[in-house]
Amino acid sequence: MADRETDTYLNAARRNRRYGQTREGSQKQRVVMTDETAHQQGLPRVRVSSQGPRSALVRESSREQARVKQGSPKRTITRQRMHAVEVCAAIMVLGLVIGLLFFARPSVSNLENRTLTPFPSFSPQAFITGEFFTNLSLWYADTYPLREPMVGAAQSFKNLYGIQPKEAFYGGNRQSDELPIVGDDSSATDDQASSDKLALGGVAQRNKDAEPPDMKQAEANLEAQITNGIYMTDSACYTLYYFSQDAAEEYCGVVNEAAERLDGIATVYSVILPTNAGVMLDAQLQKDLGGANQEQAIDYFYSRLSDKVIPVETFEPLYEHKDEYLYFRTDHHWTQLGAYYVYESFCKAKGIEPADYANWEEMTFEPFLGAYYSEIGVSGMADYADSVVARIPQGTNDMYYWLDDLVPDSEIPGYVISDLSDADPTALYQAFVCGNQPLSKIENPKVTDGSSCLIIKDSFGNPFTSVLVDSYQTIYTFDFRYTSQDLVSFVKAHNIQDVIIENCVMFAGTYDAAGMIGMIVDGSNAEVAGGGPDVAASSTEATNDSDANTESDTDSEANPDEESESESEA
Repeated sequence: MADRETDTYLNAARRNRRYGQTREGSQKQRVVMTDETAHQQGLPRVRVSSQGPRSALVRESSREQARVKQGSPKRTITRQRMHAVEVCAAIMVLGLVIGLLFFARPSVSNLENRTLTPFPSFSPQAFITGEFFTNLSLWYADTYPLREPMVGAAQSFKNLYGIQPKEAFYGGNRQSDELPIVGDDSSATDDQASSDKLALGGVAQRNKDAEPPDMKQAEANLEAQITNGIYMTDSACYTLYYFSQDAAEEYCGVVNEAAERLDGIATVYSVILPTNAGVMLDAQLQKDLGGANQEQAIDYFYSRLSDKVIPVETFEPLYEHKDEYLYFRTDHHWTQLGAYYVYESFCKAKGIEPADYANWEEMTFEPFLGAYYSEIGVSGMADYADSVVARIPQGTNDMYYWLDDLVPDSEIPGYVISDLSDADPTALYQAFVCGNQPLSKIENPKVTDGSSCLIIKDSFGNPFTSVLVDSYQTIYTFDFRYTSQDLVSFVKAHNIQDVIIENCVMFAGTYDAAGMIGMIVDGSNAEVAGGGPDVAASSTEATNDSDANTESDTDSEANPDEESESESEA
């Protein structure tokens, strides 16, 4: 009976709380209806002892108050969702603000060791076709202000992976074409398409019907070559090379065309470099991993060049010194020492004495963590970090480079060997000739014979350029991935005597490199870039003046002031 009365009283109290609350003094309290009040309202009168139902009522009231404070489950979920929306909105607003920082955008990625996409040039045609907006989108994504820290964070996250094997293979899963025997032209008679690429005497010829490459996509494809077939040990990483006969023919055809166009104007040299795997790894191991014998591959390239191209031996000079520090362990590039050995081979082919490398001032930057470390992300790789040893040429350490080679007065002063003692460990390869630039120029005041050369290069050409400084009065470089210059016009305008086309075999053996260099050779890249104030604009006048008045041309070469004024137009 007492329990029934208690339940009745509790139900009445709950019903009463639905309709009213009151405050007593300064504290907020719910007031429970007394039994007398309940009786006056027609509810049953309940007598509750001080220790029985009344205590139960107090406990029930406390629980009810706690539920009111906590809110219902639906309200809790709604509140949590609102907080999540607020956080997401704040992140989006912050990202938008950062993304609008146009003047805080990087131009070079130290982690990836490359030049980032430049802001696109506007033209009515590009606007109508939509190309401008496509390039603008690429620029925006590639130069986002926090992109470098985010890439680094992703790299750090990869380092948290579990135990790494001592030997591993990344990318690749490809198989090289079978290397033809040098001098055997039987493949050309079996396939009409191949025979169309071959000129008289088994010399490669450029395929004029090939579509010009999309520059951005071609650059991305070349970058992918670096990590497309990496063999890793517990002390170094190595990049394999997969031979493609058709791509090799196309590349050699482009070099042959350059020599043909420059016949009687300049001498063309071909420098094709092996990767670190080609020199440092056993030939059988490379074959087992699907790669090509790089010594034989380079021989094949050279066998397809015309007599107007002088090939420079590269594999043998490097292989003879393979026990020395020729290649980095955490990066795909070679060292300046390796570049010097190939430079000696170049001097032999040219018939000149090499500079005395041993007497150059030496600088060392460490630790260096290169592209393998950035791309693969194996934490143990930091244990065999590299050192960048760079020696300064005796002639000069000064140079100029152009971020936009279509703007003549935008040259930036720099150094052949930059002091990067305080730089990020992933950026130390930038010590050589200010990195990968569309156009650069080095004047050596200690050489006054009027000698000059143009180096069309990839990133391997950076230390190679640094060791060439003491052998020429003037050196120009094109990075074939970024330049907008016309080869023939540039050579004529600057009285260049030697053109050195340098590439690592993993780049040379691709249609992308062949297509991009081909656009420099035929001048179509200058047309794609929209013309502008490049050297081609003044080259015609310079050439006509030279042909019309030989004496005037001779005086111009002898007068450094006039030569300097002419070259400033670059």
